Amino acid sequence: VCTAIEIAGRALQIQTYSENVAVQQAAEAAAAAANEPPPSNSIDCNLELWRNAAQCINQNNGTPPPPIVPPPPTFNANSQPMVNADGTINCAQADNAITTTCMNLFKPSANGTLDCTRGELKNLPACVNGTAPGGPNAPPPPTNVSTPTNVSAPTSNVPATTGGVVAQPSSPSSQNNSAPSSPQVASEKVKQNKEDLFPDADGEEEAPEATLTVTYSKSLARYIVKVDSNLAEESLVLRGVKKGAKSLKFTLTTDEDGVAGVKTKTKLSGFTLTLYFGSTKLDSVKVS
Repeated sequence: VCTAIEIAGRALQIQTYSENVAVQQAAEAAAAAANEPPPSNSIDCNLELWRNAAQCINQNNGTPPPPIVPPPPTFNANSQPMVNADGTINCAQADNAITTTCMNLFKPSANGTLDCTRGELKNLPACVNGTAPGGPNAPPPPTNVSTPTNVSAPTSNVPATTGGVVAQPSSPSSQNNSAPSSPQVASEKVKQNKEDLFPDADGEEEAPEATLTVTYSKSLARYIVKVDSNLAEESLVLRGVKKGAKSLKFTLTTDEDGVAGVKTKTKLSGFTLTLYFGSTKLDSVKVS
């Protein structure tokens, strides 16, 4: 697989060759028309094709001229292919730069650990120009890295990082005192600490209690009986008595909040209503 520099150099050679062939053919045609030998400077001795020709060697005192060194190619992210020759995603392509794969590869580049030997990164400007570690013209990593005197050497084997940068391991005390890695973990830790401060206590059992209220709604033309209690989802009995009238009985069922009620067309005026939970009397009210 040819590199970008090799391709640019080859294109320059082809262009120079074509121009020299055209010049030489024109010079030979003119010399043939005038019945003269072709001029000695009709070819470009910098061209690989003519470097070993006799007139080029004679012009350079018996040695072939040095080859043309093409300039490095101008980097254009939009002209980059979507994938490299080895099938990996080309992160130098502008459309690929926003992908998760390339974003993850770009993260360590700020720390000088861009690995230009990876196919996904070899077309990046820093790798092509040789300014990143692993690039063709990158400076060699330092051989000696001094360790600060106030930092003890790690006892375990720590892999070396790219670019010759040695990462110093943190001490166990700093790891144990480090902050949580995410807000969720921090929130759970704070919540756990608060729970540790809660006092121990046993719930006290409450005796059944209820408040009975009776109102009359003119808009509904009905009596409204309402019960507020500490009994959730229980069955209650409401009895009404009045001198000279038949007694009344209502069965009420409280909801999960201990509330129950009933609407009735029965005239409750003068009745004494008593609320029972089993045999326990909870409340009593006389309707005026």
